[in-house]
Amino acid sequence: MTSKKNLCTYEGGDEKILQKIFVYAATMVTIVALLGNNLSLGWAENPRDPETVDWWFMFRHDPRHSGYSTSRGPDVGNVLWTYKTGLYVDSSPAVAYGRVYVGSDDGKMYC
Repeated sequence: MTSKKNLCTYEGGDEKILQKIFVYAATMVTIVALLGNNLSLGWAENPRDPETVDWWFMFRHDPRHSGYSTSRGPDVGNVLWTYKTGLYVDSSPAVAYGRVYVGSDDGKMYC
């Protein structure tokens, strides 16, 4: 009878390899943490014509998470719609395929 090994457990033997992987991962995390605020992908730093769209490719707009956009906002601040949820909404909305998704403290996702 053969026994099956659990692929989710570590049975030892390769401590040196695991140590090298850990040191490499810790070094990479440190480098990203130290340089993260100075990283730029180019488009976030370039001035834009205010009439063009400044797309948000990630949460809070750019690698610095500035939350700043060079796009012009609406000229008026009229409310377009409202919706009553079961509890508070503390999360950030997500927009995909023309829909707005919002998580609520009542445990539901609203669209």
